[in-house]
Amino acid sequence: MKVLYLSSYFTSYVHDQINELIKNRNIEATVDFSQDAYCYLRSRKIREKYKHYDYSDKIPDKLWDFTLYPGFPKNMFESFNAEILFKRLFNKYKYLEIDLIHSHTIFPSGYVAMRLADKLNVPFVVSSHGVDFYRCLENVSETRDSKPYSKETIKKVKKTLRKASYVIAVSDKFGKDIKLFAPDARVKVIENGYKKHIFYPREKTEIRKKLYFKPDVKYLISVGNLVKTKGHIHLIKALPEIIKFEPDIKLILVGNGNEKIRLMNKLRELKLTEYVEFHDFLQPEKLAEYYSASDLFIFPSLNEAFGIALVEAMACGLPAIATKTHGPTGIIDVNETGFITEINSSQQIADKVIKLLADKKLILKMSKKAALVMPVKYGEKYSEIYEIYKESLK
Repeated sequence: MKVLYLSSYFTSYVHDQINELIKNRNIEATVDFSQDAYCYLRSRKIREKYKHYDYSDKIPDKLWDFTLYPGFPKNMFESFNAEILFKRLFNKYKYLEIDLIHSHTIFPSGYVAMRLADKLNVPFVVSSHGVDFYRCLENVSETRDSKPYSKETIKKVKKTLRKASYVIAVSDKFGKDIKLFAPDARVKVIENGYKKHIFYPREKTEIRKKLYFKPDVKYLISVGNLVKTKGHIHLIKALPEIIKFEPDIKLILVGNGNEKIRLMNKLRELKLTEYVEFHDFLQPEKLAEYYSASDLFIFPSLNEAFGIALVEAMACGLPAIATKTHGPTGIIDVNETGFITEINSSQQIADKVIKLLADKKLILKMSKKAALVMPVKYGEKYSEIYEIYKESLK
């Protein structure tokens, strides 16, 4: 089967999913990552900073290409820019022999996939990971600190969802949101998978020695872009209460973003800078070691369609505390693998952390169960996606 993949996300889970399909279902893949010129120039410093980092399972270079298209501040002319992207991709791939198009993101990639599919007379499938879809809903878009789509773009999004052979949503509740927005969409829930060969429990004592973790310190870890919607400020505000109970605490924050300065200022205000360690980025193998060496994972997001970091951490045997958002409520088995708190609640985060730190048997029970459940539930998702392809081609 020959598949053209379109994506605005150059992220590890897109690489992982496509690679699994190439290796295990003999998909002949052509991959095109696109980005608007404004975002591309704005992210130049970030690309330079991380140029020495690489995904361990990145799609082979010969299989993917990159397409740049016009972009402006505040998403101006976004609908018009999508038409330019379509023309560029059509000229690039109009003679390519393909059976199906799979887009990661609804807009602009999904819309362009719809236009290409019509021209090339093939079916198309759209995966949405949350960020792209929730810009259609003004109230959620504000929570996520992103600009809502224009009315013209929303019309194109609805048409894309209606015409797709399948719309893949990464959690059940997220899929229901899509159905409410576009009742005619053929929604299929397939959660993101993770790398089982990387994210698994290591022997804690040995891995803590390797990473120079202090034996008597309790390590909390949270992973995600440092942006408003990830809710890290509420985790920072929970620290004073946690430290009253357990003074030997270290919080590890892995990620980067425009919220970092605000978080550091809050730590200075609370006089807690010594309790927090920042890492802009960790390679997957190193991140798995940090998970295994830590005691608890905390995921304080304000809106989360799925939460791959949560799955990876639990696969390494970490009990988790996360907020009541779409993805985490489906991932965590409350009182068995972790706890769920209300969003924006530093007090509830502190209470649940203290409850776990006070009960070693509960931590051990949750750790074992999380490490057992994650591989079964999220280990291999490529088979489900391949079945979607086959159904689309009927």
